[in-house]
Amino acid sequence: RWLTFGYGGAVIVLAFVVHRLGTLLEASNKAMGLIGGPLLGIILLGMLSNPANGPGTAIGWIAGVAVLAFVVCTTQVSFVWYAMVGCLVTMLVGWIASLLFAPPAEEQVRGLVARRGNWPQEPVQTEGPA
Repeated sequence: RWLTFGYGGAVIVLAFVVHRLGTLLEASNKAMGLIGGPLLGIILLGMLSNPANGPGTAIGWIAGVAVLAFVVCTTQVSFVWYAMVGCLVTMLVGWIASLLFAPPAEEQVRGLVARRGNWPQEPVQTEGPA
């Protein structure tokens, strides 16, 4: 709920500064990078990191949005890099912050985190068809 509230607030703020975003193509790509980058970081953090947890992921999201807002407002970095910057910062800070909190129980992440042994294996056929 809080993430939804945060993204809603970000969209409202963007509505007030849209005149500074350039052409329609540029503005849409900037908005997608600002919102999509940290969101992709949250998804990948949950899929690829075993110790990822709610508080750590939320801290990573806040850091990703904050760093991305700084990059957008103070640097001349092209808008095509916004999603990657937001994603990487969210994943890195979220992973580090998740180490400060208790990891989720193994039963909660079984089948959700991409790692060897998490999904059922297909039986290996050693002989030809019967």
